[in-house]
Amino acid sequence: SLVLLVLMRHTSFGRQWRAFADDPVAARLLGVSPRRVLSGTFVLAGLSAGLAGWIIAVYYGNVSFSMGTILGLKALLAAIVGGVGRIEGALLGGILIGLVEAVWSAYFDIGLRDIVVFSMLIVMFVLRPGGLLGLSGPQVRDV
Repeated sequence: SLVLLVLMRHTSFGRQWRAFADDPVAARLLGVSPRRVLSGTFVLAGLSAGLAGWIIAVYYGNVSFSMGTILGLKALLAAIVGGVGRIEGALLGGILIGLVEAVWSAYFDIGLRDIVVFSMLIVMFVLRPGGLLGLSGPQVRDV
């Protein structure tokens, strides 16, 4: 995740990706190729998913089609907790979820761990809908 953060902060591809994400029309006017940005994004996502699958296969010894469901939901939760649209937020959310899971598993019933983790989503929606690093509330967007 830190490698992805550095890549998106300090490379030309990262600047183009952020520009295209903020305003596709303005980015296109400034010479950013949408096809190149989208292709690079799919390649980066595929490499990240492949690396994650390899790590899971090494750790657990096998993989199945249903293993990704709970992991995908927790990844979505990490993005929401950290702030949707911010890579730093997703990283922070993932670390926070990992800490909550580890502490809960160490001191309380492990069968309730996922309930506690997904309850964080409800708490985040009530207290800070934009996530930890996101916007604190509804914002008017310039058109």
